[in-house]
Amino acid sequence: MKKIYIIFSLLLTVVLGVNAQDNQFTPDMSRALFHKKLDDAQKQLFVKYGNVTEWLLKIDNDIEVNLQTSYILKNKIDQIQKATEQDSTLSSNDKVGIIRGLEMMLTQYEADIRSGLSGWNQLPIIVSNFENALILNRSGKSLEPLAIASKYSTAKLLVNNVAFLGNPYISQAKEVVLLKYLSEQPRKILPELSRNADFRFTDSLLLIAAKKYPEDFLNYAQARGTALGAKIGSLAGKDNYIQLLYRLSHQANGQMFMPFLDPLASGKLKQNDITDALKDSTKYYSLLVKTQLENAKRMIAGDTPIAQKSLQAMLKQKSNDLYVTVINGLHNSPDAVRFRSIQKLNVEELYYIIVLNEESIYTSSYKYVYYYMFNKLPKPVSDSLLSKVHYDKYKKFVTMASNYNTLDHFLSKMSTGHVNDLLVSFVNNLDNGSDEEDIEDAVDVANAYGGIKNDTLRNIMYNQVVKNYNQVKNTANTKAETIYRIEKLIMESNDGKDVDLSKSLGMLPLFDVSNNFLRDEKGRVVMQMFFYGDDDGKKTFRDLLVLYGDKNQWEMKSTPEWVQYTSKNTKIPFILFANRALDENEDLDEKAQRSLIDYMSANGYEPTITVHRGHSYFLKYTIDKLPPSSKVVILGSCGAYQNLNSILHITPDAYIISSKQTGFGSINVALFKYMEEQLKSGKDINWPNMMKDVLARLGNGRKEDYQEYVFPHKNLGALFFRAYMKTLE
Repeated sequence: MKKIYIIFSLLLTVVLGVNAQDNQFTPDMSRALFHKKLDDAQKQLFVKYGNVTEWLLKIDNDIEVNLQTSYILKNKIDQIQKATEQDSTLSSNDKVGIIRGLEMMLTQYEADIRSGLSGWNQLPIIVSNFENALILNRSGKSLEPLAIASKYSTAKLLVNNVAFLGNPYISQAKEVVLLKYLSEQPRKILPELSRNADFRFTDSLLLIAAKKYPEDFLNYAQARGTALGAKIGSLAGKDNYIQLLYRLSHQANGQMFMPFLDPLASGKLKQNDITDALKDSTKYYSLLVKTQLENAKRMIAGDTPIAQKSLQAMLKQKSNDLYVTVINGLHNSPDAVRFRSIQKLNVEELYYIIVLNEESIYTSSYKYVYYYMFNKLPKPVSDSLLSKVHYDKYKKFVTMASNYNTLDHFLSKMSTGHVNDLLVSFVNNLDNGSDEEDIEDAVDVANAYGGIKNDTLRNIMYNQVVKNYNQVKNTANTKAETIYRIEKLIMESNDGKDVDLSKSLGMLPLFDVSNNFLRDEKGRVVMQMFFYGDDDGKKTFRDLLVLYGDKNQWEMKSTPEWVQYTSKNTKIPFILFANRALDENEDLDEKAQRSLIDYMSANGYEPTITVHRGHSYFLKYTIDKLPPSSKVVILGSCGAYQNLNSILHITPDAYIISSKQTGFGSINVALFKYMEEQLKSGKDINWPNMMKDVLARLGNGRKEDYQEYVFPHKNLGALFFRAYMKTLE
């Protein structure tokens, strides 16, 4: 093979050498600078992608590909360059335009290679197109045929080239290229047409945009005073679907009709049906659920309903506003009062209350809705529930059942064969998200695996993950390979197998966090607590003042809105900040938090430990203010485990301790006190040891409640998210 390469190299040197001599010429002084820039552009490509001494590109394992591409880049360009300079029929300006055009073509082409838009296999077509375009341009003919015959990345180099700006038909050729671009990037259709609606293909593109992005289309249609709005209005007279959208865009409550766009367009629903449902919020919710179920059935068959995004957004909003917010808010009321609003809902309507509100539904709310839904089934069989909803969002349902400890109950009501099929399906197709960062299903699988206690069920999931990994390993589907590799490693680590996740996935240590890692630039450990001004919050804050009231151990700084405690005579300075739990009804707790954050920021205090000291309905406010410097986050509120993704988007490497069920003040105090004591004495934190030591402090009276707290090395969903994002980096 080495001999063959040497022969080819010698042959190439001879060929390029001879042709280089043939192509030698002296350009006119007025154009010499432009020729030099072109020569430099050629040379830089050989320097970057090959060997400039041999004029040989090294872009492929096949030497023939390298030789052929090198010939085109060096000799073919040289030939066009020489022919242009020596053509007596061309004016000097024409010659400058062509030479500049060649340089521009190579420069833009190299940028496209770097961005992944183009490849070296396109160079022969690009150079051939340029030559043919010179012939057409000289004859005053359109470049449109060349643009039509080429892919977008190749055609754009032609129509935007300075050599052809004077072509009388260049605008038509550019329209063709724009059409190719928008066909590849349909999301850009409406923004592009809003800049210029006078386009040969406008009507066709509007039809595409209306089907793919009806929500965006509605917004543009509402702008009647714009050229695009007028264009949509004229098209409405030619197409029934556009007419429907145009009509909705001019209704005051048009957005309420958008979720039903598909059945409206097909005639399965009339506008009067929706108008009637809008008079009763329960009927409107019921109609949303029926439409979602119909769409789920169609999607199983491979159909793509219109406006699915609008439907799901409205269904989530209404399920939360009408039911979840109500039953959460009545958490201190008797069940008969608290859950009155859902008593008349059917099984399917209850199902969507669960699966669409993972981050907002309280533990007690979830459990009541789950068992109430299950008891309403004609037969208490899990298969019948999933069949009723056409398996829509069943992965989310299984994950939540695992998180809230109802999965064993759910699977116990299903035949063994169906359990196996369900779990196999559950871990399949985890790479089906809309883009590289859409990994919700994969995170759900990791979370569920951590929550399942039955070894048989865990083995089913693990074995299928291994099978899927072996199938996608070494394929072009890098997303699938990455997902299943990480799932496999995390499952093995969770099962106690000898797997070093830190080494395997390039992550921070899994079982330990060093003392030094949690110190700021001045060597201090800073902890921030968020308190809220309800009755429980006020009591909890008073308890904190007692807990840190020993003046021999703590120096206190107090303001009307917050307190600061600094440890005395400890190996590592430990500083605790907490806002006062001021009256929530006047929003004073919020103001106190903001005041504390401003003080800490102005004085260089960056907390590495954040503690949420409030109920779950306050948690979103803590997350909104979560400092990105946080490296340990302790969430003791009920069901805080459901909010891990929100936290990881703010601070991806955070170690999170959270409760899957009910949070308890005594447990939360034991957790942060343990960390404080260890860190101020200079010790590191080992999560497994902390689990055991804190339990010993609590005693058996809180053992069952404490077991619902999930420590960082057991947070499988968070581990997956961190590992996957690290891989993308």
